[in-house]
Amino acid sequence: RPGLYNIRKDGAGVMEAIAVAGGATEDAALTNIRVSHLNGEIESVSFAPSGPDTNQKNLLRLTNGDLVTVTESAPQFAVLGWVNEPGFYSIKGDRPVRLSDALGMAKGTDNRRAGLNRICVLRSADGKQERLTFDYTKFLKLGDAAQNPQIQPDDVVLVPEVGSPDWDRVVPKFSNALSILWILSRIGR
Repeated sequence: RPGLYNIRKDGAGVMEAIAVAGGATEDAALTNIRVSHLNGEIESVSFAPSGPDTNQKNLLRLTNGDLVTVTESAPQFAVLGWVNEPGFYSIKGDRPVRLSDALGMAKGTDNRRAGLNRICVLRSADGKQERLTFDYTKFLKLGDAAQNPQIQPDDVVLVPEVGSPDWDRVVPKFSNALSILWILSRIGR
């Protein structure tokens, strides 16, 4: 439960603060916790299951205004655009995530507006951004595996809007406007 919490006057330890916040999630990277102090200083804390500092884990005491950040251990990617639940998703375990998996995690695409023939994957490689475009319809209709690439950590999957107008949405708006104009023309007579 991320949020603001009061700590004891004698200073709570990092693990105590995490416990007060409801504990760590199963995806928490407990070996990479950051504590940001109000003076701008940032300290890293590692809570490895065992090791030489096991008994020293609670030595770092928190003070008023400290921010404890626990990141996820699983690498993530983003799915944006015309999908039902855009957002960030985790790559868990050794099983590869394919484009079809990513779209499934985002609860599928908008059946009317998603341009499945132009799905873009933005990927950073060697400090440069790479833009890969896939025709997902070829995977769906023909089973073309080249159009269902493996998604990598930090990829951004962008499902664009289809190029043609959605006449079911456009026509009612025009008909409403025409109805208003017709009524106004009748009132003016």
